[in-house]
Amino acid sequence: MNKRLQNLIKFLIVVLLAWFVWKYILSDEGEAVLTLEPTATATATEVSSGGYYTAYFTNPPLEANHQGIESSLLALIGGARTSVHGAFFELDLPELVEALLVANSRGVEVELVYDDDQMTDPDREGLLSRLRAAGIPMVPDERSAFMHNKFFVIDGAIVWTGSFNFTENASHKNNENAVVFVVPQIAANYEREFSEMFAGEFGVTSPSDTPYPEVSLDGVSIHNYFAPEDGVMAKVIAEVRNAESSIDFLAFSFTDVNLAYTMSELAMEEDLIVRGVFESRQSTGSSVCPYLMSRSANIPGNGVIDIRLDGNSATMHEKLIIIDSRIVIFGSFNFSGNADENNDENLLIVYDPVLAAEFEREFERVYSQGIVPEDGCRRP
Repeated sequence: MNKRLQNLIKFLIVVLLAWFVWKYILSDEGEAVLTLEPTATATATEVSSGGYYTAYFTNPPLEANHQGIESSLLALIGGARTSVHGAFFELDLPELVEALLVANSRGVEVELVYDDDQMTDPDREGLLSRLRAAGIPMVPDERSAFMHNKFFVIDGAIVWTGSFNFTENASHKNNENAVVFVVPQIAANYEREFSEMFAGEFGVTSPSDTPYPEVSLDGVSIHNYFAPEDGVMAKVIAEVRNAESSIDFLAFSFTDVNLAYTMSELAMEEDLIVRGVFESRQSTGSSVCPYLMSRSANIPGNGVIDIRLDGNSATMHEKLIIIDSRIVIFGSFNFSGNADENNDENLLIVYDPVLAAEFEREFERVYSQGIVPEDGCRRP
């Protein structure tokens, strides 16, 4: 049995289980209102599905009259039967606000937390005002550090998470990713994190009490962490340190010196191939991009450090690491001290070569469009 057929069978099993166990896929009239199939049809969207996930990648630029990967999130919200819990760093998509208002009008419990510093623009404040007027409870973080999450939990059963902010730029211009998980334990983790923030427990006040930090699924393992309470950077570094052959990464913001040092030492001493693409507007200053470039010229063995700047005229906003083509690390978590110590963030480490291959394809696409930087990691 080939891998594609196996994945299809797993996917169908998940759909059937969801139908029988959670009973929210059918509407009161008996018609399907929620689909786990990809719904984004715009040409600037890459979609892939596995037995427990659907992965989405933007492929900018996207024409203004097309919807991007958010169309699949709108479908999930449109199919919600009991609850929609969302945490957003940025929001300026009117159609997402409309979907939340409609869900609320249907009697679905809609609750939100957000970063108040990112919502002061009059247009964004106008969207918040519409939600408030409908009586939707919303909790701002009201602190200088970021509430940097970008996730939704639907009916306590489905999780949408990744780098994708809920904005026009993310949808149409940026390189972004989002993954939908249909895994009860992962949903429970995000529900717990949401409930803590909804109760005002942001940042260091948030307890480290994730119900299922490690989940096993028929040969697949998922580790799920939240910052700042879980010491996330140490877990990322430990995973990278165990790499055997290759490390590929896309980094919007990468300032953690210990992580960069670990990567460079593996290339220098263990002959690993390390390739990375930095967002060009974040590649100088406190970025580790110049450090990794300087190390790339002094590798004694067969190791490689190959650094590029993104070729997107807008923003390469992804934050992901692929290890040995079988492990993928992703979420809202930038590779920075602020992400690790101050911000509210989420991160997943998934041990699955099939999902890793989806992210590898995304990496290769962004890498192929990248630009070899000049000295100091600057654009030529």
